[in-house]
Amino acid sequence: MSFLLSTGMMLLIASGAASPGGQSLAKQPFTIVISTENLNVKVGSPVTIKLELTNTSQQSIDTSANISNQTGLDPNFNIDVHDPSGHPAAKKVPKHPELATGRAFLDRLLAPGATLTEHFDLSRAYDFSQPGQYVIEMSRAIPKGLGTGVVTSNTITVTVTP
Repeated sequence: MSFLLSTGMMLLIASGAASPGGQSLAKQPFTIVISTENLNVKVGSPVTIKLELTNTSQQSIDTSANISNQTGLDPNFNIDVHDPSGHPAAKKVPKHPELATGRAFLDRLLAPGATLTEHFDLSRAYDFSQPGQYVIEMSRAIPKGLGTGVVTSNTITVTVTP
């Protein structure tokens, strides 16, 4: 019995065990932590998220972006919002997408050990009109030259009340 247990553990270690989120346990080149000051908001109120991306690698990371004036979101991040029924929350469609402009942040390099902090009002881009709990998570692809895959943030739950 102990032979089977130790053999199973060696196979698990040799296979490159993954974390519960499916990511390798290898050190990622950056971390993403999201938070909010308001875990409870009323329908129609802003749902503001603070994002902190910390460079844990030994190289600078390019965090240049063109932030949309219609959504206020950084396109380098994938935002996953699930509504109270567990389905992906509906994205809002701008009334005039042809009028979209943006703010360019060019050559924005994040030095090793440094942290980029951004604030997003997700209610500009997602429908939070139904009362209930919304689960939010953000992720970003690992830039070429630093590895492959995606780094995913923690999840937070925001409760929307009538």
